Amino acid sequence: MWRENVPGKSNKSFPRIDRIISYILLFSITFLVLIHVFCRLISRPLYGAEEMERYLFVSMVFLSLSYVAQSDSHIRFDSLISLLNPKLRRVVDTIIYFLCVIVFAITTVSGVATIIGNAHTRTASLGIPFIVLSLPAVIGIFLMTVSYLRKLFKNLSE
Repeated sequence: MWRENVPGKSNKSFPRIDRIISYILLFSITFLVLIHVFCRLISRPLYGAEEMERYLFVSMVFLSLSYVAQSDSHIRFDSLISLLNPKLRRVVDTIIYFLCVIVFAITTVSGVATIIGNAHTRTASLGIPFIVLSLPAVIGIFLMTVSYLRKLFKNLSE
């Protein structure tokens, strides 16, 4: 079962847009940091670059969550679970997936409520609307909810 979830061997039916966007964000962060360092060397600091780098990094992390959940690349403490027989292990996995779906669904709804509540807020130095910065987090957590929901249904159907 664990060999099906090797990183880089994701399910073809699940959209890979989250990974593509994460790669684009990683490239953007790298490029922006290099430009920022160069501008500092010539004594012309890039206004708002640090804030933008931080927001791009946070967006990349949240948008990568679903890939991590889908490919089982996250940290797991399964030393006790590995001692269980396969049937009991499947029951424990089902409970874990169910709890993950509940927690991430609540977090998604909470994130949407936060975005709605802060719709007219902007960042301090760049004036970027709060929704632009919060939306990747909500989308990433929503996609992670969907990933765990798929795992739950797959585990129940076996």
